[in-house]
Amino acid sequence: MRPSGRLLAVALGLTVVAACDAARVPTTSPLGTAIAEGPSVGTAFVPTFASTTCPDDVTANVVIAVTCGYLTVLEDRTKPAGRTIRLFVTRFDPPGGTTTPDPVITLGHLASQDGYGDMASGGQRTHRVLYLLDPRGIGHSTPSLDCPEVPLVGPDVAGLRLRDPARAAIVTKAVTACHDRLVAQGIDLAAYDLAANAADIDDLRTALGLTTWNLMTNGDTSRLAFEVARRYPAGLRSLVIDSPSLPSPDFLSVGPGSLDLALSRLVSTCGAAPACATAFPDTGAMIRAAISALDAKPVTLAVSGTVDAIRLGHPIPVVIDGAALVRILRFRLGSGAASGAGLALDAVRDAIDGKVTADDPNVQAIASDTGDCVGIVTNCERTNLGALYSISCRDFAGEVDASSLTASVAGRAAYAAVFAPSPLLTPCASWGVAPEPPSATATSLTGGVPTLILRGVFDPYSAASSDVARAVAGAPNVFLIDVPNQSYNTLGFNECPRAIRNAWIDAPTATPADTSCLAAIPTIALTP
Repeated sequence: MRPSGRLLAVALGLTVVAACDAARVPTTSPLGTAIAEGPSVGTAFVPTFASTTCPDDVTANVVIAVTCGYLTVLEDRTKPAGRTIRLFVTRFDPPGGTTTPDPVITLGHLASQDGYGDMASGGQRTHRVLYLLDPRGIGHSTPSLDCPEVPLVGPDVAGLRLRDPARAAIVTKAVTACHDRLVAQGIDLAAYDLAANAADIDDLRTALGLTTWNLMTNGDTSRLAFEVARRYPAGLRSLVIDSPSLPSPDFLSVGPGSLDLALSRLVSTCGAAPACATAFPDTGAMIRAAISALDAKPVTLAVSGTVDAIRLGHPIPVVIDGAALVRILRFRLGSGAASGAGLALDAVRDAIDGKVTADDPNVQAIASDTGDCVGIVTNCERTNLGALYSISCRDFAGEVDASSLTASVAGRAAYAAVFAPSPLLTPCASWGVAPEPPSATATSLTGGVPTLILRGVFDPYSAASSDVARAVAGAPNVFLIDVPNQSYNTLGFNECPRAIRNAWIDAPTATPADTSCLAAIPTIALTP
């Protein structure tokens, strides 16, 4: 595949209705320019902010100036006298300070606690103060929606096929235990959806006294970023979307198509590399044959040496079938800027040759999986399963295009096991959170906010660029860039997309001025 970049700019005026903000009384704060004091007697609830000492996992991993605090908001905003929760906030100041008045609020991976050191560099690169919010239920925010009950049964389900009723029963029992524990604490699990998270971000903006700001994503939280832009465009100066996840076509419905697109580009790249083409003379046919072979005759292996195997004191049985290979292919293509593509091809070769072994890193990834994550969720590090269930059951379940999804997996049993329906929806029956009905009101995806969208061409998770182009058609100042030789999370692994973003954010209503570096991004290595 010859490196190439495509730039799409769409411009058309929109009428945007700005959301009204509740009155707040500002005071000075070391974390921001202003904070909100609590409400006086007889007034509506007003979110408040208070500074706090940064915890060790922040200070140990951040080398620039950082301050921390807690934003207090209502758990359920329809109940003004109801339960409150606290959301943890970090502020990163670029070395030497900044004169740029519009800071960045950044969103990490959906339903995950992000590495504070990893996120801190975004502010330094954009020459802006950067705020990172631990979403409700996640990280240092309280209460926590984490579900340790589910990872504990990981070794029990690793030896069962994805659609085995016994597997679903084990997972459901663990999810129910987590549900019952959290509900007994008084937690309203339905109050942790995308709409609530979007309102939290707007409350943070107003509590800190930010009149002009930028919102930046670094992965699948683009789904939340679009929610913020639609609901709270007031003051939002720019939107940076890395690896787009849309409400329509939604994250779950596009799964098979996104993986197929990434695999087709892997096939083309292998065919253009002599050594890879020799080892895999018909890569596409070999991938299909490997999936079919394992689906017809699964391999069960005893995996030792993983953390769980050591903890349990015995090997963990792991079944590798066609669905497991589909998950491995997606996981490898979607991680490390597609640096794992070679491991994906290794898995295909081993399946065809009958040499799948227990010490294979792909097998060990499946053996160490928690909560049906590998190849299903974009990020499996520090995933908060309870928060993921609340969003999946409330938002994703109501967005799925069942007919489109069924058609895209027709005749492919392994794909059907992974995607139709997604294992992310298995917990919903016992999680007690009903789907949000689809909105009958058409609203702009970007809220009229200038938007830069970056998508890696090997990304097996995100909506295809053609889908994104249709979704933003008619919105003003939207710029879509296909990033060659990169995968999911384009801003995480290569300086070129970062440089494009850093320059664009200074003038977000203009087409990115220089995208020439896209042609210089090296082709992914596929050494057999």
